[in-house]
Amino acid sequence: MFTIREGDFQVLLVERGQDTDAFRGWDALPGGLMQPDESAEEAARRELREETSVETAGMHLEQLATYSDPDRDPRNRVVSVAFLAVLPDVGPVHGGTDTADAFWKSVTELEDDIAEQPAGRRRLAFDHDQKFRDAVARAFVCWALQNFERNGFDAWDGPNTLLSSGMSAIDPCSGSSSTPAFLAMLSEFFDPEP
Repeated sequence: MFTIREGDFQVLLVERGQDTDAFRGWDALPGGLMQPDESAEEAARRELREETSVETAGMHLEQLATYSDPDRDPRNRVVSVAFLAVLPDVGPVHGGTDTADAFWKSVTELEDDIAEQPAGRRRLAFDHDQKFRDAVARAFVCWALQNFERNGFDAWDGPNTLLSSGMSAIDPCSGSSSTPAFLAMLSEFFDPEP
């Protein structure tokens, strides 16, 4: 989940709790195991709510990718279906169930942290470094495609085209409406001034 907080594009992370048996104390993206009676999306909503206190009713989740490397989880064979959401600030978050904490982290800072890791080392638990990179790339692609679709390739001269038209967007993949200020902040993140 991404949002703009304090003028910065941020990602929601959790600290894995002390009662977990893998990557105890590590930062991770929210998530967990699917129950037998729920879909992948229902599980994603439940885990997000349980681990971070974010209310998921009415939230648009975009399926990001499936991760199935046999070694992605040291406990056993786990296939992960990741979802993406870009939302307005959802308010305070806090850890729950099997997380010690939930918190927002600057996307730029996390990208730098991941890039600084020596080869073969990771910054986030499991394969979440890759999930995070994939989610950032998807958020940018969806945002850009939405802008191209609304304005056409000939009229496109960067994010200012959309801002000057008075259009607004928040979830780049679903096209839900929000404030121009949010789009302006996304524009600054994805197309910073030189």
